[in-house]
Amino acid sequence: MKKFIIALIVLIAILSTSVMSIKSFKKSSNEIVAMVEITYDLVTNHRWKEASDEISKVETKWNKTENFWAMLIDHMEIDCIEESLTKSKNYIETQNISLSLAELDTLKFAVEHIYKKELVNLKNVL
Repeated sequence: MKKFIIALIVLIAILSTSVMSIKSFKKSSNEIVAMVEITYDLVTNHRWKEASDEISKVETKWNKTENFWAMLIDHMEIDCIEESLTKSKNYIETQNISLSLAELDTLKFAVEHIYKKELVNLKNVL
């Protein structure tokens, strides 16, 4: 009986940690995606200075988020986001609308993909 209770406590701790990390992924990914969407709209409207300021905010937010995510996810995913963020920033600085929009979409996809990949569902388990 004592072993069963210990196993149950460990299982509850693991499940609780998993739920908390998924909630954290959702919150931080939604915040970053919203900021990327704002940047996308600014680029679409040729508001380059504001877009540059907003992508800098995305970068700051990402730098804070990355430390937590790095403990829990594949580093290739993090590298993909960092590469896309760097490209987006440079394309915005050079005011290249088509490359900026394409790379911002890539950045948005990469951030959303991590959250979806971390969800526990039948597709991810099989």
